[in-house]
Amino acid sequence: MILGEFKHTLDAKNRTFLPAKLRDALGENIVIARGIDKCITVYPMESWKKFEASIEQLPPIKARQVRRWIYGFALDTTVDSQGRVVIPPAFKQYADLGKNIVSLGVGDHIEIWSDEAYEAMVGGMKAEDIEETLIEMGM
Repeated sequence: MILGEFKHTLDAKNRTFLPAKLRDALGENIVIARGIDKCITVYPMESWKKFEASIEQLPPIKARQVRRWIYGFALDTTVDSQGRVVIPPAFKQYADLGKNIVSLGVGDHIEIWSDEAYEAMVGGMKAEDIEETLIEMGM
């Protein structure tokens, strides 16, 4: 399980250091993809394969846009020996990443947010909405 919130930076070469806790959960081989919420997603290979399997279960007509969005803007890569990952320019631009970023563990993957977008997202969350979802789940 990948958990936690970590605030850190992008360097001049678009590299970011992944905290040891996140690196350990991710492993060496990862997939970076464009997230739906204007963030970057980082998957350990095992989680990515499960995600791919879910996409492949969609009816072909419905799946074509999803495949374009996800696969067309995904990159398999590795974490370097110093625990850093390079965020390609197109991904950086998509998520409007500046120097200060937030990595958020969300179960089976990580989301990387600009600090401004992250604060706006968190500020827009309502406990009542989360509670309603948890009740629907029978909790």
